[in-house]
Amino acid sequence: MFFRISVFACLVGGLFEVSGADLTSVNNFKLKAVFDALPKTDGNGDGILTLDELKAYVHGKFNDQATSQFNPYLNRFLKNEPISDKNNDGVLTKQELLNHLTEQGEYYAALQNFTSR
Repeated sequence: MFFRISVFACLVGGLFEVSGADLTSVNNFKLKAVFDALPKTDGNGDGILTLDELKAYVHGKFNDQATSQFNPYLNRFLKNEPISDKNNDGVLTKQELLNHLTEQGEYYAALQNFTSR
């Protein structure tokens, strides 16, 4: 189990290195790797992991007080994606992680819309 969550943390940390309006496990190899390692992240069971499903999984997986100080998975994510620590206090909270996932998804959606014109 630790290995699977570690894979999750490593892969999600660099998830947004590719562009795409609707990131899924079909068009994003890192989401596919997360899905392969943790199939239960696919909330609706359709065999395709979406960014929204991943955010929902994160929301349910970590309690509201979870931080990188006490949670090895959030700590690993922070090391892989330090920009996710918005207040630069060296501690990643669950809310900062969710905000980061949302911001990155919105950025790539806008980029895709701009480049497809």
